[in-house]
Amino acid sequence: MGLKGMFKRKAEEPDKSEYVGVRRNWNGSFTPQRITPKVYGIVSKGGLRSRISRVKAAFKLSSEPFDGAGRIEWTLGGGSVGYVEGVVISPGAPPVISDVLHDFMAIGSMEHGYEVMRLKDSVLAAYLSTEKAYRLCGEADGSSYFEVDVKNFE
Repeated sequence: MGLKGMFKRKAEEPDKSEYVGVRRNWNGSFTPQRITPKVYGIVSKGGLRSRISRVKAAFKLSSEPFDGAGRIEWTLGGGSVGYVEGVVISPGAPPVISDVLHDFMAIGSMEHGYEVMRLKDSVLAAYLSTEKAYRLCGEADGSSYFEVDVKNFE
């Protein structure tokens, strides 16, 4: 199954925050899926119930700026901006989860039509600082702030 359309909203839904879970499939691959704020809360607290135990990571995607976005000197602009925050990784996630999140955050932003993705993160910062597509824009209050030109993401 392809990724196209996995993140798209239904036409009748208002533009609001979306929680995305990264589910590990039985064959070892990963699939993004919309999750409820309740499931996100369970994953973010490290709780794993049998029905969500395959959700290995999650994040929040929104068109609304996250707290602290106004303090950062962003360099990309001139288009619609998506904001990602609240990245969480389950303790049982395999090491490859950083690569998977790297892609799914940008793909989710592309699927929503954002041209730029801005990320507030404290979980993947060391990993993302080595990635060419993710530009570090600042650090404050224990978080790192990155931006990505998703329209040219590879």
